[in-house]
Amino acid sequence: MSSAIVVFVIPGVSHITPLVPILRHFGKQGYSVRVYAASYIASYVEKAGAELVSLDELYDQLEGDPYARTTSPFAMLELLKLMDERFGPELRANPPAFALVDAHTIWGRLLAGKYQIPVIISSTTMIMNRLTMKEYFRYYERSIRFMENGDIAKKLEELAGDGFPKRDIDSLYTVGEDENCIVYVSKELQPCADRMNTSRVYFMGYTNEFGRIPAGSSSSRPLIFVSMGTSFLNTGFVFKNCVTAFKDREELDIVMAVSSEEIVKQLGTLPGHIRALPFVEQKEILAILAKADAVICHGGLSTVRESFLAGVPMIICPRA
Repeated sequence: MSSAIVVFVIPGVSHITPLVPILRHFGKQGYSVRVYAASYIASYVEKAGAELVSLDELYDQLEGDPYARTTSPFAMLELLKLMDERFGPELRANPPAFALVDAHTIWGRLLAGKYQIPVIISSTTMIMNRLTMKEYFRYYERSIRFMENGDIAKKLEELAGDGFPKRDIDSLYTVGEDENCIVYVSKELQPCADRMNTSRVYFMGYTNEFGRIPAGSSSSRPLIFVSMGTSFLNTGFVFKNCVTAFKDREELDIVMAVSSEEIVKQLGTLPGHIRALPFVEQKEILAILAKADAVICHGGLSTVRESFLAGVPMIICPRA
């Protein structure tokens, strides 16, 4: 069996951060791990001990703004053709053991299908399938119904003629019962989990970690943890405001998970009682929360749930 793993992922921070400890684990098991994505997420790939295969040159050939190039289904199918030309011969000659494919990366599913690479889906928050789309993700369901009658369906037909698997739009945006899936939110927070077949789903949400972490502050000063998640990076103003608010409050310890090296640079030199961390793994966040006295967050599922478990009061500032 091949000792290589390929990772196909949208170059979004919220899509790569949950994968970091998993990719590091596979590296320790002797696998070589290659992540196909834009160089924007290079620092996270490096933290995982993996190799980045930069798609910057291919993304530059696509139309639209940087966000549309990475998320639009039209752009993804154009990228698929470019990737097939560039990497198809290599994937055919040296097929990897499997592909770890982000649930929103439709080009990853189709490319793996053409070269018969086994797939594990990586779902960042909740499982999207036919059941949850009807009852929970109605916005996505309306979008898919719209695409079914448009040019996307025609493009999929054309791709099937080029050797790609014949897939409908539903199957490219949802997790099927016959697909293996890793999801990073615990089962108790998954909508409809009691009614879906989860025999091929591995839930990576943390449930009992706090029992293993000593509670109580690490110093005599109260600790405030600030996190605005990783879904969007236009949160630098929040952290700047926190620095302004707390810069003279030396009786407090402030830890900010800012999710970006760029934001750390923008904040400049900070007083000793304020720390800005560009990357914090989930278990590190649990350890911080176990010692925290308050949390300022945007209301994301993971932070809210873990704050409840740690018994830490929250100030929630929604941003989506």
